[in-house]
Amino acid sequence: MTRKMKPELGASTSAHGEESVTPERIVQMLRAQGTSMSEVARVVGKSPVSVRRVIYGESKSRFIANTIAAFLEVPVDTLWPGAYPDRYTRSAPGVLARLHRALQVAVGSKPNHVEEVA
Repeated sequence: MTRKMKPELGASTSAHGEESVTPERIVQMLRAQGTSMSEVARVVGKSPVSVRRVIYGESKSRFIANTIAAFLEVPVDTLWPGAYPDRYTRSAPGVLARLHRALQVAVGSKPNHVEEVA
């Protein structure tokens, strides 16, 4: 695969006032780099539909988004500002407690109180 020079970014303003690249522009940029959604899908081992959904913001996948950004040689945050933070703030103990309660409900037992560890 031959890489061409990086195309100019076409930006639009998001609802939060941040400039983001339109999905259509991301597809154009991939084509300008000599690749396609299908090629990205092949590289990540997912379907082209999954790649399209990430590009159009219908679903999230950090792995697919990072791969697209790598193909385009731009930061992920340039393509999807704020969509893929460097760090998530979910509490692991809180997630485990909710999972424990859900499993108890699924097997038909009464959920016990599970203390969350700070």
